[in-house]
Amino acid sequence: MRRLLLLPLLFSLLLIGCGGKHHYPAALLMADSLCDVNPKAAIDNLDRLAEQMTQAPEADRMYYRLLCIKAADKAYIPHTSDSLIRTVLDYYEHGGDPQLLPTAYYYGGRVSMDLGDAPQAIGYYRKALDAMPTGSCSPLRGKVLHQLGRLYWDQHVNEEALSYYQEALKNSYILNDTADVLFNLEALAGVCEDKNLTDSALFFYQSAYLLSEQFQDTILKSDICTQLARFYVSMGNNEQAKPYMQFSLKHIDEDNLTAVYSMASKYYMAIQQTDSAIYYSHLELARPNVYSKEGACRQLTDLYIQKGDLKKADEYIILYKLYHDSVRARHAAEDVARINALYNQHVNEQKILRLQLNDANKTLFFVIIVSVFLVFTYCLYRIVRNTRSHLKNAREKEEAVRRTLDKLRMESQEQKEKHLERISILSSQIKELQSENYNLTNDNSDNTRRLSEMDTELKELKSFVKVAEAAKRRQEDFSCIIHDTVIYNRLSELLHNGLHPSKEEWCQIEDTVLGFVPSFRHEIEKFVKLSEFEYHVCLLIKMTFTPSQIKDLTMKSKEAITSTRRRLYEKAFGIKGSPADWDTFIMNIV
Repeated sequence: MRRLLLLPLLFSLLLIGCGGKHHYPAALLMADSLCDVNPKAAIDNLDRLAEQMTQAPEADRMYYRLLCIKAADKAYIPHTSDSLIRTVLDYYEHGGDPQLLPTAYYYGGRVSMDLGDAPQAIGYYRKALDAMPTGSCSPLRGKVLHQLGRLYWDQHVNEEALSYYQEALKNSYILNDTADVLFNLEALAGVCEDKNLTDSALFFYQSAYLLSEQFQDTILKSDICTQLARFYVSMGNNEQAKPYMQFSLKHIDEDNLTAVYSMASKYYMAIQQTDSAIYYSHLELARPNVYSKEGACRQLTDLYIQKGDLKKADEYIILYKLYHDSVRARHAAEDVARINALYNQHVNEQKILRLQLNDANKTLFFVIIVSVFLVFTYCLYRIVRNTRSHLKNAREKEEAVRRTLDKLRMESQEQKEKHLERISILSSQIKELQSENYNLTNDNSDNTRRLSEMDTELKELKSFVKVAEAAKRRQEDFSCIIHDTVIYNRLSELLHNGLHPSKEEWCQIEDTVLGFVPSFRHEIEKFVKLSEFEYHVCLLIKMTFTPSQIKDLTMKSKEAITSTRRRLYEKAFGIKGSPADWDTFIMNIV
């Protein structure tokens, strides 16, 4: 039977070889014929011809390369690169044998499909149709139409898929190719089922089944029965599904195991035969296809829940999630291809799309580079600006610290006593020098200079003492005034009764202090940020309460009050100091 089928193909290939401008070697023509009936043998023959082809004419070399791609495709060996087919296409597009150009385009589409590039594949298939004679019918045309239908169906563009499958079916009927008619009927049924055209789907499935009975091919009939059984189960018609299901299980094809097991599992689940459903779900789970594993795990989860075996159900729902993640990742890649394919609606759009994508990528790259540059520039500007601001603030704080410390030293009682002692000494020295100048008759320029320097220092010291006395008077005045306030008397009452201020009373304390010194907190926080407790301590210091009184009002230990004042002074001025030094700073804020 195979030899009889092979004769017309050999005859047509010989005609191509004799009628064209180039006569291909018989070994290549034989390898071509073997591709359809025994791809493995074709691959072996081509491997043996490899060395011979290195010295062959270009036409033979390109035909050999095309046959290598064809044989691998027929043997279901996935294509992993398009470098070989691109070389072949370039040759046949620019002066090679025009009769082989449609075949080259077809395998260009097959390679692109294996590489997941749906737009490229659609473009090649359309070019293959255009390269064929108008209105022609051929096995290659049927394959191209079927592949286009499959691509659009995979992308859920069902209207386009339906159109191409109908054209492929018409081509199959004209060629009287029963196997292709079956495949196209089955495909049309699947598309109609996706479009919820139930009656049309059933018509195509039944037509395929009747034809498979006439064709007397058990494998094809088993495949159709599997689809019919699944369809009837999905429609809830289990009785109708049963005979088809039984035939599929009796005549299982290795290539169709996953679909048969899935269908059987759903059938037995539908008729409440849980153990049988579990059995076939486990068989489906053993298949290598990740989609079947996902479906089997979902089915097993439901089945074990029905049986009340929640431990088993939990195991399979975990597996289901793992396989579902893998399927979702694949779908994400397929969605990208599906979206891109929608742009590829006309014959030359593939090339245009590539150019547009290249331009878009260049524009996007440029936009990204410019955006990154602008963001980098802005960030650099902000960093420089913030750094300068921080440095400026640091310098200002350092200067403020220096001035404040100088002021505190100058206004301290110890410094005041030193100034007074120095004033007394300078006053005596000035009197002595003045007396000497009066008694001298010669030039006394040196004494005059010394008198001037001491007089200047004396005035400065008197000014420092005057400022210190003024600051002390202000502190004394503030103390007198603050002691007459309502909140001070209230705090004294709380101390007497062993109580502490409420939240509202702390607000009154703050309002009272800020009423006399509005910038009180600001002046402190120029040097150090205050917590709520630290701020309360500073307010009470300003109100002239002693550390032991502050301890009682804040309900803290005396050590805590002492360490807080010491720590604040060190944080504010960067040097170690006593708690009393902090108190002095607070009291000097006016």
